[in-house]
Amino acid sequence: PLSAPTGSSDPHWSPDGKSISFVDGASVYVASVNGSSMGPAQLIVSGGCACGATWTPDGTAITAVMSNGTIVDVPVAGGAAKVLATLNGVTPANSQLAWTPDGRFLIFPGNGGGLYSVPAAGGTASQFSGIHADTIAIKSDETMIAWTGPPPGAPAGASGVLFSASFNA
Repeated sequence: PLSAPTGSSDPHWSPDGKSISFVDGASVYVASVNGSSMGPAQLIVSGGCACGATWTPDGTAITAVMSNGTIVDVPVAGGAAKVLATLNGVTPANSQLAWTPDGRFLIFPGNGGGLYSVPAAGGTASQFSGIHADTIAIKSDETMIAWTGPPPGAPAGASGVLFSASFNA
């Protein structure tokens, strides 16, 4: 089995399957994986990660939500982080960040409900659904997004329902 520090969460395989990223506390790490062994973890984001981190579709960077209200791309090979968006009060609800397969948009659930998208080139987060989302799946042709969440108007902790909607970016 692969092993990471106790308390690690939010693992994501790199697009080429050769590395894995994970969050430990408020930091993000990447480790190479060779068969069933994991190499030493490389610190990518040192503190300040509020929730969630995932690979960009091309595998060159880790996208992370920072506690200062920004979403950043941090190059895995080193270098300065690129700010994709300043969220201005829209807080991602959990670690469910998802890039569209072509890498043009980042999709995430907002705290308080709704799904948002941010263009890869950067910009403002735009809400495209007001229904609360817990998990996200994007169809490979990018025409549909599916997500789970409680039924509209349900009390907190209600059982999840599967929703879907067209996504026309």
